[in-house]
Amino acid sequence: MREELTRNPMQIGGRAMKRSICIIMISGLVLIGCMRSTGVKPIYPKIGGRNHIPSTVKSLQPTFRWEPSPAADTYEFVIYEVIDKSSIWKGRQLFVGPIIYYRDGLKEPEHKIEELLKPGTKYYWTIRTRRGQEVSNWAVLEYPLFLEDIRGWHYPFLFDTPEK
Repeated sequence: MREELTRNPMQIGGRAMKRSICIIMISGLVLIGCMRSTGVKPIYPKIGGRNHIPSTVKSLQPTFRWEPSPAADTYEFVIYEVIDKSSIWKGRQLFVGPIIYYRDGLKEPEHKIEELLKPGTKYYWTIRTRRGQEVSNWAVLEYPLFLEDIRGWHYPFLFDTPEK
């Protein structure tokens, strides 16, 4: 007991701080880089994988597919333009831009878009279910980032179009 009283309080706090930092670092390593899809699950185009890599579709007028949901009477589908602010200094920075295509009342878990997309361009897409007046959340990929935000980042599904 006497030894505890004569110790520098910073030494005691320092050990606890070191333990806390180790726990946070290990937790961060476990969480960073993980991703998961929430909501309706996409089938095509496939999820591009870690590091937010786009999946390339085969045409400029692709057919999108997703797993059927028992909670759906109909589906809503949207494509967003991607705003690319990537740079050598800041790294990859892709943002959800304006809606360029939207359809609702879709009865089947697939949709061939009715307009041509621009060649060699990145887009986001997502779907949600509707049953009467109730709608689900839009389907997204979650990228948990322990140090950035407890919830992490949420993005629609990234894809790009072929060059021609």
